[in-house]
Amino acid sequence: VELDAHRACVILPRNLAKAGNPCSAAVLANAQHFPSLLEDDGRAVPIQRILVDVPCSGDGTTRKNFQVWRSWRRGESLDLFSKQRNILSRALYLLAPGGVLVYSTCSLNPVENEAVVGAALAKWHQDVRHDATVELVDAACLMREAGCSLVADPGVTAWKVPSGKKFGPIFSHWGEVPEDLRIIENGKKAETRWPLRPDMFPDEASLQLSRCARFYPQRSNTGGFFVAVFKKGVPEVMRDPSLAAQQAKQQPSRLGRSHPLARATWRPVKADEAAWIALRDFYGLTPCWYEDKLRDQLLFWQCLHGDEAPSINH
Repeated sequence: VELDAHRACVILPRNLAKAGNPCSAAVLANAQHFPSLLEDDGRAVPIQRILVDVPCSGDGTTRKNFQVWRSWRRGESLDLFSKQRNILSRALYLLAPGGVLVYSTCSLNPVENEAVVGAALAKWHQDVRHDATVELVDAACLMREAGCSLVADPGVTAWKVPSGKKFGPIFSHWGEVPEDLRIIENGKKAETRWPLRPDMFPDEASLQLSRCARFYPQRSNTGGFFVAVFKKGVPEVMRDPSLAAQQAKQQPSRLGRSHPLARATWRPVKADEAAWIALRDFYGLTPCWYEDKLRDQLLFWQCLHGDEAPSINH
């Protein structure tokens, strides 16, 4: 999944082609809002393995990318924090029960690593709608079991968070942050460009973050990067078939085929259709835009309720 069109349409397909795996696709989308994938019968596609390699400041790549020394800014990690947390939270939601998710960055900044992991876990556990547990797995232990020779250091459990401005103050806990630097305080947004959030700071649950793995360049002659491994538990209703059947009767799936959009069909647009001509003329579409698309059948009607003729309302 990539939000940049050039990377999604050119770079990623080339990289996927090298793997030679037919079960792969490059998707141009916002990973923070990646949709649930459905089977033909409306059930969610079970995704058992997810790699979440999020956008990051790249400060772990300084050995090969000298530009980072000149371009690195304090505020960059603060800008990325919410995006990284949202991508990770969405991926945890899409992960099937019993599945494994790996979160990674090529950064060594705790605000992009342990803080994001802790914030996503806290958000998951606070949401009462989730009936499956999510826990951190000891990444270093997994590496030893797999015979990996890379030297992994444990994740940090305490860190400081800087303000965004150059030479600005650095804070150890949320209570030290002044009101003008806070994201929300008394219903007002912070006046600074880089507002700080309470979930950027370590808390009582941060001790489990030592299960993450940090890879420092000098340990194994590599770049610097960070890895956290999550495993989603299996809800009780899935472990007990009788409970699953009972819940299915009481609570029909929201993703069932009863929804009009779930039953929608698609068919190519024809150049001589009255609906297409009306739409084309109304928006002033030029032939250079639509002629090749019509020829290659890249324009489609979405037909609801089995309707073959689309209705156009101006």
